[in-house]
Amino acid sequence: MILVHMGIGKVNATWQTVRALERYKPNLVINFGTAGAVMSEIRGLVEVGAACQRDMDVRALGFALGHTLFEARQRPDPLCQ
Repeated sequence: MILVHMGIGKVNATWQTVRALERYKPNLVINFGTAGAVMSEIRGLVEVGAACQRDMDVRALGFALGHTLFEARQRPDPLCQ
């Protein structure tokens, strides 16, 4: 098992993920989260029921502020195996 700290933000997470994939070529990647807590009392791993992308703004297309396009689209098969 290899544990990689990705850093803060989507760009850092993406960049560090790509670097780790290229270097270690894992068979499986488990992401333990990309969200922060509003309440400092929340600790550890929690199951997230909903998320808001604060930097996503597609209101011009009729979506609510913070909604990410296609986030609820179901995929019957894994993207990668």
